[in-house]
Amino acid sequence: VDEVHMPEISVIMPVYNTEETFLRHAIESILVQSFADFELIVVNDGANAQTTLVIDKYATEDKRIKVIHNPVNKGVSFARNIGKNQAVGEFIMFVDADDVCHPELLQILYQTLVDNQADIAGCCVKNITQDHEFENQNAGHPKIKIFANPLDAFMKKRNIRTEVFARLYRKKIVENIRFPEGIRYEDVYFTTLAMFGARSFVMIENELYGYRKHARSFVREDFTQEKAKYYLDIIRQVDAFFKTKNDKIRRDVRRNILNQRVKMIFNQSVRRQRENSERKRIFSFLQGELRNLYAHGIVDYQMLKVKHKISLWLLLNLKNPKYSLLWTKIAKEF
Repeated sequence: VDEVHMPEISVIMPVYNTEETFLRHAIESILVQSFADFELIVVNDGANAQTTLVIDKYATEDKRIKVIHNPVNKGVSFARNIGKNQAVGEFIMFVDADDVCHPELLQILYQTLVDNQADIAGCCVKNITQDHEFENQNAGHPKIKIFANPLDAFMKKRNIRTEVFARLYRKKIVENIRFPEGIRYEDVYFTTLAMFGARSFVMIENELYGYRKHARSFVREDFTQEKAKYYLDIIRQVDAFFKTKNDKIRRDVRRNILNQRVKMIFNQSVRRQRENSERKRIFSFLQGELRNLYAHGIVDYQMLKVKHKISLWLLLNLKNPKYSLLWTKIAKEF
């Protein structure tokens, strides 16, 4: 009896009603990879009939494609989790359904990771506007940086993105990390835990992954109470994971997450509402939530940079958002 071949890399692609042209280019950019020993796990997360037809047609034409159909949309975290559960490769990569990859991406990530005995390899990301950005483009000789302490490098913003794409992970490093379902900014949680578990991370300074920006992405939308809640949920989720870890690591991670989130919460809460009444409503919600986090020791002034301490104080104490708007203008001078 012939042994079933186990591919070296599992590429996971969640799909939900992506524009057909973008989806086709995303799938095809994987199928033409020079590194051919992979499986492409396409998770159809309750997509419409046309999208489903496109996915199924590709699967019949290339046996490296494995399709998982979710009858109803359950979100990108659920889709990535179920795809990861089905992955058989020793290495895992996540690709978004409207992005494109350089034809040498898998080969360069894989070879660089193996040669340097790293647990995660990543590359730089190119913002794309066209569908054939990498056509006939030579990848060039990889320029690399090796980080022996991936979590520290990630927290110090050493050119390591929060998003989970454009990286190759050893499966054993991430197989027990689940994307938190039902909240946004799940990449913050996953990346923080993956960097914590990795012994080393190698960064390739070549742009090999094409990211498509959208005018109506969730990040660019107006700041709502729902969005504010997601910011705070990530603080809770990350803090809960590191609660049982080394005190210094927990403190460093908490400091990093708090400075990120307080900055984003503050800037968006005072700038990105159209109606003043909506701004006041969200401000009131934030004050209640942040006071609760402060009372439970999750939010700590001592962990914040000076300008973020002032931002947090304003969020906790001022009733009129216009004073905070004034502060955002002052803070630019820091």
